[in-house]
Amino acid sequence: MRPAPAFLNSQRSGRLSMFKAANLRRPGAGLFGALLFLALASQVRAEPRTVRVEEPEDGAHHFMLPPINLDVIKAFSDRVVANDRFTLTKAPAELVVFIFCVDSDKDSLVKIDFCTYKIEYRSKNAPEFNMPLGTPSLVAGFTASEIAEYIFQSFITATLETKLSVTDSELTFRVAEFCSKPANRVPCSGKLR
Repeated sequence: MRPAPAFLNSQRSGRLSMFKAANLRRPGAGLFGALLFLALASQVRAEPRTVRVEEPEDGAHHFMLPPINLDVIKAFSDRVVANDRFTLTKAPAELVVFIFCVDSDKDSLVKIDFCTYKIEYRSKNAPEFNMPLGTPSLVAGFTASEIAEYIFQSFITATLETKLSVTDSELTFRVAEFCSKPANRVPCSGKLR
């Protein structure tokens, strides 16, 4: 006859030994728990990331843009401001979102607007180098808020802290590779003639 499992014996006595419950024969479980804790702890960021929303040509032709462009930018900016992970700025920022929209033809049967957007990351360690987060994308919608919400959800997905950490590491590698070439030593030394 097999003996009863340890947890049943301890329940009969009223005491459950911590060492029996932890099952020390499986150190992988403890290591996994520690790694999970560290990964979640690294997700917490003390200061919000700065975001800048840019119009085509840096707003030089602001008066020529269709109203939908300004409406989508405003709705997207409002969503960024409402999120505590980000802060909106007009100054150079870590995350830059380019939005360009076009009104549908006034004679068309269906009133639908189109926008393209792209997201770039500018590391604090190497602000001269922009890293695209994903590819430029096209989105269509019936209202500015619908389009802005789609762009914002895509922005949230592209700017997860783990993805930005990987992008920052990739950027560091690319800069090191660029500077390792003999032809690029002068620009990398900071002493341009």
